[in-house]
Amino acid sequence: MKAVLEVIKERRSIRFFKEEQIKKEELEKILEAGLWAPCAGNLQAVKFVVVQDKRLNDELGKINRELFGAARRNDKSSGSIADDDSIKSAFYKAPVVIYLFAPDNYPYAIHDCCVASQNIMLEAAEINIGSVCISRGEKTFETELGKKSKEKWGLDSTYKCHSIIPLGYISKNGKPQPRKENRIIFD
Repeated sequence: MKAVLEVIKERRSIRFFKEEQIKKEELEKILEAGLWAPCAGNLQAVKFVVVQDKRLNDELGKINRELFGAARRNDKSSGSIADDDSIKSAFYKAPVVIYLFAPDNYPYAIHDCCVASQNIMLEAAEINIGSVCISRGEKTFETELGKKSKEKWGLDSTYKCHSIIPLGYISKNGKPQPRKENRIIFD
């Protein structure tokens, strides 16, 4: 088993996935990591919706991608493919997408979803499964398809999607980027 810091340093945001579905045991292990994430007051308010339906993920991914316009960066120096106009789905054809929801009236909803997302991505990296964290979940699920999906999943209007994690076996891996200096301040 790798040390945690080693997994953190090796993990990349993956945007190229194989079509092959993730094995059930691997997916369960990844979800278990999310369930064990720290949460405020031990409320365990985050709900994890796991979707393996290619059509639904593609439709939601296209909606999410269309919402990306306002979030694009002016500085393209990082070379991220996220700004590539030829990409039509923000979920990059991943065979599994995990949507993390929490109640809107819960003050730590975003925090708890983000902490659970990190656990999910680290466990996925540990077992050589790619992941990438996607935002704009709130807006994605304000659309007609988003509302219908939430209703189908038994989530009422108080639940907001604060994180989206596409997962899959890695088709193409990125290279580590150097860390910027002067980001830590000691008092």
